[in-house]
Amino acid sequence: MVPVKMRARFISLGLITLTLYALIGRSMAAEHKITFAANPSSAKQQEVYHLLAQRFEALNPDISVVVSSQSLESHKQRVQDFYNGETNNIDVMLAYAGTQLQQLIDSEDIQPLNTLWEEYELDQRFSQSIKQLVSKQKIPFAIPMAYYQWGIYYHKSLFERLELAIPTNWPEFIALINTLKENDITPLNFSGGSTWSSLAWFDYLSLRILGKDKYLALVKGKLPFTTPEVKEVFSHWHQLIQAGAFDRDHRAMTWSEILPFFYRRKMAMMLNGNFFLAHVPEHVRKDVGFFPFPRIREDMPRYESAPTDVAVLNANSDNLPAARKFIAFLASLEAQTLVANYVGKIAPHVNYQPTNRYLLNEGKAHLESANGLVQYFDREASEQFTAAAGTLFIDFMCEKLTVDSLIEQLEIARKQDLLE
Repeated sequence: MVPVKMRARFISLGLITLTLYALIGRSMAAEHKITFAANPSSAKQQEVYHLLAQRFEALNPDISVVVSSQSLESHKQRVQDFYNGETNNIDVMLAYAGTQLQQLIDSEDIQPLNTLWEEYELDQRFSQSIKQLVSKQKIPFAIPMAYYQWGIYYHKSLFERLELAIPTNWPEFIALINTLKENDITPLNFSGGSTWSSLAWFDYLSLRILGKDKYLALVKGKLPFTTPEVKEVFSHWHQLIQAGAFDRDHRAMTWSEILPFFYRRKMAMMLNGNFFLAHVPEHVRKDVGFFPFPRIREDMPRYESAPTDVAVLNANSDNLPAARKFIAFLASLEAQTLVANYVGKIAPHVNYQPTNRYLLNEGKAHLESANGLVQYFDREASEQFTAAAGTLFIDFMCEKLTVDSLIEQLEIARKQDLLE
């Protein structure tokens, strides 16, 4: 009789052998190999992309998926190289909706997905506002993978203690800020060390006053900042500054360095993306509520900022049918739910049911009920204009620039960007 320990060893070796045979057999059975270019920002994201590949392979034994992961900055250069025609060893690639996707579309190196959209009835899976984000001239060019909401986060207990109501319009918002100042509480976040964070104020004031089309025209340099109605955006922003909504001592701090002020209720509210809650301690997170940026014009539809990750298909892929199958899989509820649950974002799929963490349920309802979606400023504008605008907005928030001088400087930056 074989001893128990030895039998266990044989069983273990047998399982390893079977696994190796299975892997070898799987490799030999796969007739097609495709490369999936991903940009994980964490080990958890890296893991989910490999899980996606494994689940797809289980459904399609004749196709193997190689996950090619790079850091966010390296992947950004890889996308640049792709639409410059300097790389062609990618079949399916992750990208951002907005300018990056539009550049890929204009390169004509990514496959239009209108026939795939019809074949898989993707209008039943994604809303029209989401479809518009990934389309040009009504033709979809990408699969929406994940997005998240922007809006105002606040301390529920603080609002209850001071008997504060959620503001729904601009006068109520200004009154709320005044009440908080009277109670020696900084009303809103300001992190001058992260210039990109100031862009959110321009985004939302523009969306609420000018609407989606004029906002996009502004950030893309197609509309002059000297246009009279644009001044209203900065006049409203100046009202917040004059009311003392922002603490100028935070000018040197990054977006993460000011979080402790929010933890300790020294700051009542934050205009931010849902991502910041991943950095907030659990006991604080339980006390955080969310509401949309207040209306300014009652006749203006509600447009929201929803940075969206997408997947595109290389039109010049050597394995186009296999790559097409994979990108169709990425539009499935299974794949979308897997990604969303791993990275703490919202799946665009209409049947996605988020877990009740990080306010994802509120975010899903908030974005699905919006009249239209845009990407964040730095995903819609050029890199050069984003950098210039971010610096100018910080100076404006510190009252180093007046409304008129800010408009003048932005117009100079816009014209300079058009020349480059």
